[in-house]
Order: sequence, then C-alpha cells, then structure tokens
Amino acid sequence: MFTEIVNVLALILGGMALFIPFILSYYTNKLIEKEDERAKRIIEEGNRRHEEMLKETQKMITEIQNSIEEGNKRLEKIIEEGNKRYEKIIMEIQRSIEEGNRRHEEMLKETQKMITEIQNSIEEGNKRVERLIEEGNKRLEIILSEILKRV
Repeated sequence: MFTEIVNVLALILGGMALFIPFILSYYTNKLIEKEDERAKRIIEEGNRRHEEMLKETQKMITEIQNSIEEGNKRLEKIIEEGNKRYEKIIMEIQRSIEEGNRRHEEMLKETQKMITEIQNSIEEGNKRVERLIEEGNKRLEIILSEILKRV
C-alpha cells in the first residue's frame, strides 16, 4: 500500500509538474498584460503632461515675443521722439546762431557808423582847429605888423 500511495503521489506530482508550467505561463501572461496596460497608461499620462507643458511653454514664448514686440515699438517711439527733440534743438541752435549773426552784423554796422561819425567829427574838429590856427596866425601877423609899424 505504501507503494501505491507513493505511486499515486508521484502521479499527482507528475500531473502537477505538467500543468504548473501552463498555469504559471497563463498567470505570467496575465501579469504581463496588466503591466503593459499600466505602462501604456503611464506613457499616455506622460504624453498628456508633455503636451500640456508644450502648450504652456508655447504660450509663454508667445507672451515673451509679444512683450519684445511691444518693447521694440516703445523703443522706436522713444527714439523717434528723441530725434524730433534733437531736430528741434538743432533748429533752435541754428536760429540762435542766425539771430546772433544778424545782431553781430547790426552791431558792426552801428560800430562802423559810429567810427565814421567819430572820424568825421575829428576831421571837422581838425578843420576848425586849422581855421582857428590860421585865424590866430592872421591876427598875430596883423598884431605883429602893427607892432612893427609902430616901432
């Protein structure tokens, strides 16, 4: 009986040895399928997050580009206003120079006129002095001639 029990046990163990690899293979395949599904979900979630990050990054890039364009427009406006101010200053300087030149010319003309008047006055004064000297000399001659006549 012992041998029969051992034979039955051996038969059971042999049958189990035949079916266990199939059972293990079946459960292993099920486990692999579950892990594949889990991995697919993780990858899909990662892809979804990646897409969201790409959209957010693109949105930030667009905002930065808009800010840069807006800054460039403001800079161009500031440069344009600066150029207009520069042109006004240059025009004001040129006007001041022209006004200064005009006044300088007027002063030169007035100075020349005054110099001419002074020269004319000096000439008239010199002529008067010469006439007075001549008259004085004539009177001296007359007085001297009368004195000489008397002597």
